[in-house]
Amino acid sequence: MKAIWFTAVLNLVSATSFASNYPADYCNAFVRICKDGPGVVAKVSSGCNSQSYVIGYKKQGALGANSTVDAVVSFRFGDNKSVERNFRIGRDWHNLGFMTSGTYIWDITPKVDMGPLTAISVAFSDSRGTWDSKGGANYYYPVGDYNSASCYSVKTNEEYRSDIPNAAWNVINEAMSN
Repeated sequence: MKAIWFTAVLNLVSATSFASNYPADYCNAFVRICKDGPGVVAKVSSGCNSQSYVIGYKKQGALGANSTVDAVVSFRFGDNKSVERNFRIGRDWHNLGFMTSGTYIWDITPKVDMGPLTAISVAFSDSRGTWDSKGGANYYYPVGDYNSASCYSVKTNEEYRSDIPNAAWNVINEAMSN
């Protein structure tokens, strides 16, 4: 009888210790890629970490021969709020163009609730007066629109807890090479 009770208690303890109600892949990186012209915007997120954004410019773009590219990025949030940030983007290691490192959403926004991020628009420059901005309209990335034809999503098999995992970078590199 003691063995039955011991087994029952052991099962109860182990079941409650490991039951989180989350799927096994809850922390795996989810990559949202949006492409427009020579630009690529990637949103990397998981159930265990906040969103990071990577801004890329393909080497086939008009500014591809430069050593760096400047990006004027407008982050648009719900209720027509926006935040503008400037990035100097260096060449990536794979010679696909230029890419930022992952930038967390809280590094972009002021410390107030801006609502959900709905879109990102970008104008690229060589810092000498030459612009690549889709004729002044800016390249547009509807990161919050999951029905957009210019965007697609990939779930990786690697966890994203602090740094963007290699599997997510592979997805971003693939987008930069096409």
